[in-house]
Amino acid sequence: MTAPLREYNEEQSFKKIPVPHADVPAGGPDNTQPTRTSKDAAYTSFRDSPLSIEENDDPKVDHLWVCKMLYLFHGLGSATWGRFSCIYYLTKGLSTFEIGIIEGLMPVMKMFCGPLWGYLADKTKSKKYVYLFCRGTSSAILCLLAFPQIATGFISILILSIINVSFVAMGVLEAYAIEVCGNQKQKLYGRIRLWQSIAAGLGAVGMGLITDALGFTANFVGWGILATLNCSLIAWKIPNRTEREKASIRGHEQIRFCDFLRVVASEWWFFLIVIVFGMGLGVIDKLLFVYLTTDLKASTSFCGLSVAVTVIVEIPLFHYGRVFLTYFGRDRMLGAALAAYIVRVFGYTMLTPSTIWWILPLEVLHGLGFSNVWLVSIDYSSEVVPRGWNSTMQTFLRSLYLSVGAGVGAVSGGWVMQHYGANTMYTLYGLLVSIFLVLHILACVFGLHSFDETALKRLRAEGYALLRSSSPEQEEDEEEANNINSEESQDSQNATYQNAKMSKDIENQPSFYEFQRRVKASERASSGLEYYSRPGSTVDGSSSSRTSLASEVEDDLEDAPGRRQDGP
Repeated sequence: MTAPLREYNEEQSFKKIPVPHADVPAGGPDNTQPTRTSKDAAYTSFRDSPLSIEENDDPKVDHLWVCKMLYLFHGLGSATWGRFSCIYYLTKGLSTFEIGIIEGLMPVMKMFCGPLWGYLADKTKSKKYVYLFCRGTSSAILCLLAFPQIATGFISILILSIINVSFVAMGVLEAYAIEVCGNQKQKLYGRIRLWQSIAAGLGAVGMGLITDALGFTANFVGWGILATLNCSLIAWKIPNRTEREKASIRGHEQIRFCDFLRVVASEWWFFLIVIVFGMGLGVIDKLLFVYLTTDLKASTSFCGLSVAVTVIVEIPLFHYGRVFLTYFGRDRMLGAALAAYIVRVFGYTMLTPSTIWWILPLEVLHGLGFSNVWLVSIDYSSEVVPRGWNSTMQTFLRSLYLSVGAGVGAVSGGWVMQHYGANTMYTLYGLLVSIFLVLHILACVFGLHSFDETALKRLRAEGYALLRSSSPEQEEDEEEANNINSEESQDSQNATYQNAKMSKDIENQPSFYEFQRRVKASERASSGLEYYSRPGSTVDGSSSSRTSLASEVEDDLEDAPGRRQDGP
């Protein structure tokens, strides 16, 4: 009988396959080996493994403009409601605590419903129909708030608001944009996302002036028009199923919920930071306009101008996202975002009606804070997500960041603001984020956690199974016992590649090849050598005619801290 490959487990060790060996030149197999197709090979390096012949991971250039327009319409739509919703609540006579309840419960509903829509999109392999249905339904329900006969008071506004956000599935659009970007995600995603920032900034200025002149009804009219344009573009230009979804259907790929839960559990520190930053974002996005209009006597147009200022730094950071991720790395970018938030909220506490214009330079820090966290979150989450779970991961991430975090921030912040004032509220949240900044720095300095290290996590996320794990000493003994002579003919800069081994299975079993690529172990991962193989292969190769490649996982990246490995 054949033994299927075991799933990855750091503490397990698998016996090395005792087969005869033949030396292969360093850096890869000899060109005289038999020709193999991509369907016959099971690759173990995410960088080296080709995609299915039915799947193309190049950027979908003809769909990039569609994504940009969808983000543009979404940004303009958000500008008509977004932070201006607090002003609408004030015109309805709601207290700051009631506003905090509404703004707090809506994200909680998003937390439960958002991932469900993402899961539905992954399960049905149809992002288009799920997002189109959600976008149209939520937009229609929001427009009901424009009718005084329906939105009569706190309870009715609360119910409509909760039903509205139950159909928000922006994470599905994020997943589609990531798929359109293909293997150029770091470069292209930010250039798509910046259109939402541009629209939000310019739209906030325009809507501030319009609201002052025409009243809040104009906001609902603008929302309805933009929602119609958005839904029309989705129905017209987004394909019913993407190429990756079609390939998944043809390949009968199944997704397992336990794979997703395993990633969520292992990345608890990442998600905790996302929640805390979301809490800090909640007390700004949901309550800053209340603070400006009540305590500092600002006009609605001034509030809109403050939003426009936030995109000054946000736009170039999104445009050059790949450059910053490459040269600074995720750890430094996340630390800079937390520091920018701390300076920003402590600056709020020093403002008076006579110094209100200082809010504008403080709002510039929003770009450094939000864009850094969002770029890191999207990039990191898409690296570690199991294959086939991208929509669920993006909706789950948005739920934690913009729902759980922002919801807790809005409710707790609204209560503190109601009883102790805005200055106390922003001081407390500045201290909370300061604690997590210190913890983040300590984790990076002492090697407890790093968001820059994703090579091994990407292999696990793509479904690679561990063939064997052994200590370096055991590996040396086995090589000596099997008379394996390793010769490094490359210079020290290219010394990550060592001799590979070509093997043939015994007892007339189907042949398979084992290529070994070694990478210098980093200080954090020098305890063992880990060999991986794609799902579908077998340890002894007896039940599969596929080629099995086993290689050592790359841990010591010699590029910049934020470098990633391109792959499917």
